[in-house]
Amino acid sequence: MSSSSLNHKLLHPKWAKKTKEPFDGPIPDQPFHRHRQPNGSSDEFRPEHLLQIIRVSVKAVEHEDVIDYNDGLQKLTQTWRRRDGKSELAFKGLLEFLEYCLQHSFDSNEVFESFIDTLGYNTFQFWKAAVPHIFDSDLAFGTKYRDALLFSITLYDVNNGKNRLRELYAAVPGIRKSLLGVNAKQFGERFHHLEAESELVAGFVERLRSVVVVSLGQC
Repeated sequence: MSSSSLNHKLLHPKWAKKTKEPFDGPIPDQPFHRHRQPNGSSDEFRPEHLLQIIRVSVKAVEHEDVIDYNDGLQKLTQTWRRRDGKSELAFKGLLEFLEYCLQHSFDSNEVFESFIDTLGYNTFQFWKAAVPHIFDSDLAFGTKYRDALLFSITLYDVNNGKNRLRELYAAVPGIRKSLLGVNAKQFGERFHHLEAESELVAGFVERLRSVVVVSLGQC
């Protein structure tokens, strides 16, 4: 069974029977099934491109227009969670948003964080559905989305003091070994190094704040 078929059976059993919902404004081609390299494109990262992706996707599930990409992400996530006839379209929109973020992983950390925060407790189920598409792209087209995903989640964890990387490992057993192969260990070491640096900076700021408070008290 292919990873794509597995994804349909996990989240969309009725679509595994190849029933489709008609919709206006379709996404032109499937995310993670085209020749694009993360950070290898001549296209610069542009927030307006993300907004356009969101607008097309939201229109496909028959929502009203969106205010910004955060508003659009919330609408797509809500539709995807309902598991109804529009959920597959919403999932496609979320995939395309993720694809764009991973294509520009060095520039999209802020919007990637918004993406993860919007998914909330649904991230576990989302990774189970999305990672097979990422694997398919890397194997079929030689892209490096797994590398970009690992980088983006590691950066998210460092910036937010969380452990979403462990959640990804739990959602997709075996992914830890496949992510970057030997280099996965280097990423883990780099993460712990960044985490240690973050703790050092936090400690320095706290000590500086104490010095300032004491100094003000002596004035």
